[in-house]
Amino acid sequence: MAFTNLLTNTIDIYRAQQGTGNTTSYGDEPYNPGVACLIQPIIGEYTSKVDMNFGRQYHCLLPVDTDINIADRCVDADTGKTYQVSGSLYRPYGNATPHITMILTEEATEGPDD
Repeated sequence: MAFTNLLTNTIDIYRAQQGTGNTTSYGDEPYNPGVACLIQPIIGEYTSKVDMNFGRQYHCLLPVDTDINIADRCVDADTGKTYQVSGSLYRPYGNATPHITMILTEEATEGPDD
């Protein structure tokens, strides 16, 4: 199976920009719209070992040529969930499946998920 067949999610990427003071702002239009990816939750046992937020951390697998940076905002086109990119790792797994794994942190909502 080709790596691209695994990319079942679509995100819009908004580039982080310096806001006023210590704030970060994002444009109204996506910097990189309609990017195919695969978003998977990071298991709770792992998040507790590395001091992550339980239930709010995700792996996002992307093609290596994707223009995405740490601190960018991603919006899932299917669910509407908003994430911030908080880490990245290049995965050079042979010629058929090299990809980027990004760590996404779901932005807080008003309460627990349904």
